[in-house]
Amino acid sequence: MTGRATIAVSSFLLLSFLPLHFAKAQESTQPKPGPQGPRCIYCPGAEYSEKAREAHLEGSVVLNVTLTTEGRIIDASVVKGPGMGLEEKALEAVKKWQLKPVIGPDGKPVAARIQIQVSFHIRKGA
Repeated sequence: MTGRATIAVSSFLLLSFLPLHFAKAQESTQPKPGPQGPRCIYCPGAEYSEKAREAHLEGSVVLNVTLTTEGRIIDASVVKGPGMGLEEKALEAVKKWQLKPVIGPDGKPVAARIQIQVSFHIRKGA
């Protein structure tokens, strides 16, 4: 059994995002593109806590975080999680992540409040 959690990156862990700042709307006859969500550049997996591994606990931790215009995660807090230390391990992991930031309608990066889901699954036969 490995000490790493697998992360469900296929849906990019993005449940929702809310840009913290948008430029003023400009008059235009052409439609503007909407905000584009962040993408993972460097997102290492979270470690299992010893208690959760011994209990064979699996589950997901949902975090509320602020993503800066540089793609760094700050101000992270737990929304929900299965317990046994997995919330702390998820927080430790996402603080190391580097993401492409949210792109606002003006095509420039904007800070955004997003939710990230970190899933913990024990690999069979590991």
